Amino acid sequence: MIPCEFNKPAADGTGHIENALDQALQETFPASDAINLHQWNEMEAVEKMRAEREARLRNASSVDRAARYSRGPTAFSA
Repeated sequence: MIPCEFNKPAADGTGHIENALDQALQETFPASDAINLHQWNEMEAVEKMRAEREARLRNASSVDRAARYSRGPTAFSA
């Protein structure tokens, strides 16, 4: 059998790919850029509140929406 690159075990190829991915990850997220878990949790909470608000607005009837808008900052008062 003729030795060639294709006869190497799969682990060698996987190792090269994993090393390249690790290198790219280190370049993308250097050690000085620590993950701020407080900001991450705050962002997730804001996204959750936005989704809940959008779901509430979708489920609200037109009468509920009209009543809410008449009480809001855009309501006209003489």
